[in-house]
Amino acid sequence: MFSCIITAGGSGQRFDKTKKKQFFELNGKPLIFITIDAFYNIDSIKEIIVTLPEADYEEMSALLTKAYPQKVKAIIGGITRQTSVLNALNTCDENNKYVMIHDAVRPFVKQSDLIDMMSIVQSCDAVIPASKVKNTIKTTNGDTIAQTLDRDSLIEVYTPQMFSLKMIKDYHHKAKSIDHHFTDDASILEYFDEPVRWFETDSLNIKITTKEDLALAKYLLTHCSK
Repeated sequence: MFSCIITAGGSGQRFDKTKKKQFFELNGKPLIFITIDAFYNIDSIKEIIVTLPEADYEEMSALLTKAYPQKVKAIIGGITRQTSVLNALNTCDENNKYVMIHDAVRPFVKQSDLIDMMSIVQSCDAVIPASKVKNTIKTTNGDTIAQTLDRDSLIEVYTPQMFSLKMIKDYHHKAKSIDHHFTDDASILEYFDEPVRWFETDSLNIKITTKEDLALAKYLLTHCSK
């Protein structure tokens, strides 16, 4: 059985200074609701924990309770994504052996990918979705090119990332005392030399970061099924 954590605690300053991107509407529906819908009807997912900004908690938690009377609960997130995830992990039902951690601003999750990854994680304890890099990637030194990286060994990583609940919770607690910035949950395991498997998916699972991303998001919502 699975817990699902959806992080929606970001301030989204690059998106809009008056309205956070996770609450922006696509085709009349808040983005966070579109994301929850990808997980809500999967029977093996027994709970969905949504981390919210403290300033929006009262309003949005009431809306979530009304829209999703079962399975979804909201908590106040932390100052960083990492602390928000740890807060959520601490509230997960320990009867669920596995947890998936997802960004609220990635609404285009394929349910077929979810089902495949939910099967894989039960044999390896950590799996993340990714796609192979298609473009040439270079590093820079100031305003000049330093080197070209080997594209064959590079992947672009998405969410949800799935883990043994006990394992990722234990390592999140260890990471709390380390002066290091972890950009995703899998990087915590990598830091402690725990193996993480990657699952190949496509690149439609976009992260909505700026308003320019909305045009593509609206197209995907209209024309592409999950």
